[in-house]
Amino acid sequence: MSSSGSDWMSHKGNRSPIDSFAESLLLSISEITASVACVGIEQENFFEFGCNLYRVSPVIMELQSAENPPTYVTEILQCLYKSIILARDLVRKCKKGADTVSYPDTRSIAEQLEGVIKQIGEGLNAQMETDLYSVSYEDSVVTLDLSERSHLHLDNIPESTNSRCARKKRNRNYESLMTLPPAARYMEPLYETFFCPLTMKIMDDPVTVEKWCQNFENPEEIFCPKTGLKLVSKILSTNTALKATIDEWEERNETERIKAARAVLPLSSTEDMILEALEDLRSICQRKQYNKVQLRNIGMIPKLTKLLEYKDRNVRCASSLELLKIMAEDDDESKETITKTIDISRIIKMLSSNHQPIRHAILLLLVELSSPQPLCNIIGSVTGAILMLITVKYRWSIDAFATEKADEILRNLERSSDNIKRMAENGHLEPLLNHIIEGSEEMKMKMASYLGEIVLGNDRKNYVAKRASPALIKMVHSGNTLIRNAAFKALKQISSYHPNGLVGVLVRFTVTLYDPQMLLLARDYNLTLVFTELLMETSSDEVQRSSAIALEN
Repeated sequence: MSSSGSDWMSHKGNRSPIDSFAESLLLSISEITASVACVGIEQENFFEFGCNLYRVSPVIMELQSAENPPTYVTEILQCLYKSIILARDLVRKCKKGADTVSYPDTRSIAEQLEGVIKQIGEGLNAQMETDLYSVSYEDSVVTLDLSERSHLHLDNIPESTNSRCARKKRNRNYESLMTLPPAARYMEPLYETFFCPLTMKIMDDPVTVEKWCQNFENPEEIFCPKTGLKLVSKILSTNTALKATIDEWEERNETERIKAARAVLPLSSTEDMILEALEDLRSICQRKQYNKVQLRNIGMIPKLTKLLEYKDRNVRCASSLELLKIMAEDDDESKETITKTIDISRIIKMLSSNHQPIRHAILLLLVELSSPQPLCNIIGSVTGAILMLITVKYRWSIDAFATEKADEILRNLERSSDNIKRMAENGHLEPLLNHIIEGSEEMKMKMASYLGEIVLGNDRKNYVAKRASPALIKMVHSGNTLIRNAAFKALKQISSYHPNGLVGVLVRFTVTLYDPQMLLLARDYNLTLVFTELLMETSSDEVQRSSAIALEN
């Protein structure tokens, strides 16, 4: 998101600038609070900053939803905009350079973030009336007191000196936030008990010390790294209550993040706002499968497919296509919804783009969409789809990754016999030939029938004769009339090229020409010319005799 003033005034469309930027600010706050948990140095300061900044969200939401907003609401949001974007950039810098940013630099960033909170509080107090918000402590939607919630699952363990000092420091920092209006103080924070005392990261399973205990030389003398107390028992179990609380907290916050991101996805939003929303949704989807279901159920897929019309290719490629691919992974219902919603012909045309990331993103999405059997025909029936995929497949020297993925998509599409025929018609004969040689009886019959229908060039006929004739001859010997018909139909097709002439093909089953039924089939398929050529041109006595018998009948 750009921090320039011109971006602030550039919003157009049905939604007001207040709505657009309020939603953008909420999204940035959500990103910041999620990122501070990943910073290993100065964890206490970053944690406190995340809690404080998170409480600013109600101010923004009330400004957005007010029926009669004050005349200076734009100035208020501009003030918040500059501060929050500064904070976001600082946290990003620290997160991206987690292994390279020095301790003094991290400390400096933490101090700047503390200044951001003070700046927000002072700015709001200077511009806002005391009765702007109707939300009070008693009427707050938060039903649990924050001080009680933050100690909800703490064991009765004495605090160490370091813990007491850190708590006093947090209390001093919290006092600076009290300059904010009342509504800003009741947003649910990141509770201290959510963090592992060893890794300082939010816990997935609150019992992570079993492996840590194994590192001690004397397992009988294990001391808690936080309190210094000796561990009495090594019998460990999951704190199910705390785990449930963390899961509920994450679900509530993810739901709010999804709502905020969904609100900024219309095409009228700016590129930066859309990219940030899509990135946030991507991280949410990757966290757990249920989040993908939630996105699908609230109608996110049509919004994402609509973004393929966006003018900026970064939005089209790196974000919307990638998110659609993530939503399709391991979810057949999402695959079906995407396939029926998205304009397949449009994304097939985009495969001709000179922008490599777009080609790769489309191919990765098509790999997912083509995996369920019912969707193969939908994709394969799109005009030009199979031809484009075949073209990409044989451009190994230009783009090896694209070649690999196009081949994977074509293999998925092979599960439809109609698609195999389409591939053969476009010059990709291997799937058809492989099924004639190795397929089931039903598939062999279908493929032989297709081979008799499609138009082949002479060079292809020669290749097909060498590959398929042994299998076709076996089909003639099978005794099944339908299969024999299909095999003769294919043999007529590949024998029409003079160098093939059925020498080396029919010679392998000349004995079958003594069978009256075989001769009738040969006559039905107008093989008289073939037999005449064999009689005139071959030097094999056996072939000449068989050909003469065939002509007599």
